[in-house]
This record gives sequence, structure tokens and C-alpha cells, in this order.
Amino acid sequence: ARLDAGNLLREVDAFVAALPAKQRLALIQRKYHDLSYAEIAGNLRCSEAAARANVHEALRKLRHQFGDRL
Repeated sequence: ARLDAGNLLREVDAFVAALPAKQRLALIQRKYHDLSYAEIAGNLRCSEAAARANVHEALRKLRHQFGDRL
């Protein structure tokens, strides 16, 4: 059964909360706060490539979990 938007949002929030810390923080900074990869790298004290990889991996996991429901 297709979930309503409120239920889907709660599921996504719970899934994001369960991500590894750097993936979660990088994703939130990129998608919710629209920060650049350079800004994220500075905040997480990692390279820009690592910041990009963390966002990419978090998004990959979200797509795998939720597919076309997003």
C-alpha cells in the first residue's frame, strides 16, 4: 500500500537519523541547509571528496530503501 506523505516523511526522518554520523550530517547540511561540499568538509573536518562521498552514500542508501516513493 502506498504511504501518505506524512508517513513517508516520518519514515525518511527515521532512516536519516539511523545513518552513520558523517553520512547523516553531510546529507543534512547538503540537502536541508544547501551548503557546498567545501563548507561541509570544513564543518566535518574532512576533505571535500570525503564530504561528497558521504552525501553520495547517504543518498544511495535512501534510494535503495525508498525507491520511487521519494
